[in-house]
Amino acid sequence: MKKIFLLGYLLVFSLGIFAQAKKPVLMIVPSDSWMAKNNFMKPIQDMSGETKYVADYSMAFLQNDDLSKVIGAMENFMNQEGYEIQSLNSALKDLEQQDAISNVDDAGGGVDMSPLDMILNTVTCDIKVELFYEIKREGPYKFVEFNVSAVDAYNNKPVSPGNIGRGTAAPNAQIVNQLEEAVLSFKDKFINDMDLYYNRLFENGRQIMVRCMKTSNSSVTFDDEVGDDEEILSDLLEDFITENAFKSNASTQGAVTANNITFRVQIPMTYTDSKGREKGTSAKWFGRKVQKFLEETTGVQCSMLTQGLGAVRISLGGGE
Repeated sequence: MKKIFLLGYLLVFSLGIFAQAKKPVLMIVPSDSWMAKNNFMKPIQDMSGETKYVADYSMAFLQNDDLSKVIGAMENFMNQEGYEIQSLNSALKDLEQQDAISNVDDAGGGVDMSPLDMILNTVTCDIKVELFYEIKREGPYKFVEFNVSAVDAYNNKPVSPGNIGRGTAAPNAQIVNQLEEAVLSFKDKFINDMDLYYNRLFENGRQIMVRCMKTSNSSVTFDDEVGDDEEILSDLLEDFITENAFKSNASTQGAVTANNITFRVQIPMTYTDSKGREKGTSAKWFGRKVQKFLEETTGVQCSMLTQGLGAVRISLGGGE
């Protein structure tokens, strides 16, 4: 009986160490609702010519002194809990975001990615921690209420939503101290949610979207027969993606037409490169495989556009 108990204890202890060793990389960002409430959303035109509103993080950091303090305090707090942090503010400065948006506008006649998508194309993180805070009054005193949510940076799936906490009402409430007080009230649940979700990704793979489309430059459609066996291109493509998906977990989304096919695909968390190094995956990594397959199968050049970490669009005929 003692041996069974000891084995059980060692198993639980080993699993605990395993879980602690596998922590997601985080990026702390102000939530869209906070950005909208504080008038930091700006209109842009997307690729279809429609106007949409996106977060102007650079202006928010420039004009709101509290934001840097709150984001910095949350970054320090999570770093002390053993998480690697990718800094939103540093990424904005490194990428010169406003110039990047202007370049996309000038070159492409519109923007098909949000500013955060542009950042995530070059700064990899696993989970976005979205932070909303509001300073409120209780009689002569004030307090700060916080809503902290975690979402998957690849597909925006909720990881730990609706963690609400508040600081103690005081005449001179310090926003950073109130943040720590608020987060401590839900810290255990919040961290547990993120770690469990991240470990499940290793078991089930992470979800991405692969959108394949025919351009006017391509004489081949997805309904055409290709290759020596004259098989339908859409069938060959579906077989290839399924074979290369994590645990063969892939499916088409929406209608499959001669000009467009969209796949929802589970990919592994890591892969080994040609030099034997283990690296993290992304939609771009998987998209390269699909692009190469389409080019070799059809003889038609393709182009690829990444949309954040979790989506890629491959254009058949777009590379000419």
